[in-house]
Amino acid sequence: MSATNSNGDEKEEVTVALQKVQDGTFVLSNGYQETILELKSGSFRYWNSSDVKMAHEPKYPVVGKYISSENSIKLISPVISPYHINWTFKKINKTNTIWTDFANETYLKSNELHGYGILRQTNKTAEQVLKNHMY
Repeated sequence: MSATNSNGDEKEEVTVALQKVQDGTFVLSNGYQETILELKSGSFRYWNSSDVKMAHEPKYPVVGKYISSENSIKLISPVISPYHINWTFKKINKTNTIWTDFANETYLKSNELHGYGILRQTNKTAEQVLKNHMY
């Protein structure tokens, strides 16, 4: 199924959800927000930076465990935003991605890819990604 991005100017092919949780490093970088989520054998490391600063930013990386269920995970952490706790794995243009609940809801309602809730898997380590980002 094709979808437009949040700018409405690009078609991308969204396929069915992945059948299982994927270890690796997932990244979102859109000029306003950068999020890195590294998953490895039931553990995670998480970084988030935005042009909007919150009063009580956690110290990054946030480290913890996650619970997996089929093709989704739930991060176990009291300091991560509730919007970034639940994630679902899908493919876009044959690339593994991980979506927030809000990104999933946006896609189901409007067939649009949410610009702040979809991270794409990279072959880089989190440390390699961090060298070129806001953190």
